[in-house]
Amino acid sequence: MATRSIYLLKQIRLQYYEFCVWAVVFSLPSHSPLSVSSLYSLLLAPSPSFPLFQLFAVVGFRLGSYEDGEFTVVSPEHCAHIPERVKQLGQAFQEFFATSPLAPYRASDESGYWRQVAVRCYTTGESMAVVMIHPQSLSQEELGQEKGRLVDFFTTGPGSANPPNSLYLHPFSRKTKDHTVDMEHLLGEKNVHEEVLGMKFRISPDAFFQTNTPATELLYRQVRDLCRHGNRSSESSPSLSSDVASSRPAIYDICCGTGTIGLYLSKVLCARRCVGVEMNQQAVEDARANAQLNGIEDVEFVCGRAEDVLQGQLEEEEESGGPGEVIGVVDPPRAGLHPRVVQCIRRNPHIQKLIYVSCNPEGHQTLGNFVDLCRRPSLRVKGTPFTPVVAVPVDLFPHTPHCELVVLFQRTTTASTHTQSSAPPPGDESLVTESSAPPPGDESLVTESSAPPPG
Repeated sequence: MATRSIYLLKQIRLQYYEFCVWAVVFSLPSHSPLSVSSLYSLLLAPSPSFPLFQLFAVVGFRLGSYEDGEFTVVSPEHCAHIPERVKQLGQAFQEFFATSPLAPYRASDESGYWRQVAVRCYTTGESMAVVMIHPQSLSQEELGQEKGRLVDFFTTGPGSANPPNSLYLHPFSRKTKDHTVDMEHLLGEKNVHEEVLGMKFRISPDAFFQTNTPATELLYRQVRDLCRHGNRSSESSPSLSSDVASSRPAIYDICCGTGTIGLYLSKVLCARRCVGVEMNQQAVEDARANAQLNGIEDVEFVCGRAEDVLQGQLEEEEESGGPGEVIGVVDPPRAGLHPRVVQCIRRNPHIQKLIYVSCNPEGHQTLGNFVDLCRRPSLRVKGTPFTPVVAVPVDLFPHTPHCELVVLFQRTTTASTHTQSSAPPPGDESLVTESSAPPPGDESLVTESSAPPPG
């Protein structure tokens, strides 16, 4: 019954996504020639009970919110989407914390020490655990003793039968600004690996990586197909269309993380060049290592803010004047793209196609990105606008109400920028594959789950 309720909730949220796309179209000037060709129905994960691979817990999951002042921690034992390996490690850490002289951390008054454990498990069988601790007034000697107890627990103690492949300790305080500066490797390998679509990727403790590998493969195939022609993913689709093969594209992977999307697209689209931009230095190092792991050349990963890096890279692209199209792919965090990044994309005429992968489609910043990509030129917004062509929701997070939304934006032709809008009024069912869009302001459609938001 609960699974059915979650499915229905996702269908309702799809209606809201549809409304979001319409909101983009109808917030624009009346003469802007924008219309939505199609909103596809939900692409389900390969298995409705497939697990998420990341656990944030002390001995279980936190429910509720710090903001509301009401939260608790519950066991993940009965969670269908959590793999047994994660549950086993959770139980092991529970045994360790029960024997520790240090109390669990309490956010309400910032007392205690052990805050949370982040556990990652992958289809390769490898696992990583990052234990977060608030040192409070512990001396270095006292902290060292507790680190020694943790290592002993997983080497010679009760946890030695099933230790994580990689174990880190992460000291934390609210005054800490760089959350990676004090991360200390305690046990096992420094990195773990995952395989996605026949490619191998290195993952560091602070680098972002999608939590559900089979669903991630579905997502990446969809991005691939949108890069080609905007056709929906299918197993029967051709391996490479002739027009793409004859004119190798350049790929700009913005917010690239460990480089997974850019490297995959570079391989399957035979890209002449791939540039990834990411703020996390460790993720950039992982991306460079992943390029070597997979034997992919003609790729460059740059650490920095996208709004600072992207313009210079696009100027190099313009100077090179290479044949073929330039495709932008953005996969930003929940906060969306910085407005200056959107302006940079708008101003560069070489980017004719943009694929936007959003983990927070209903977010105000995301909708703001959509509007700024598509609105007509003005003193603030320069460059030829884009048109939203296809929107595809992907069920990346089974047993939760969250969905990824992949939107294909195509650069509007100059000739059409002065024509009357062809977008029909809301409710025209010729453009809708699901039920019609809900009315603006229906807050019941955007209720957030108590589960922690996907990465």
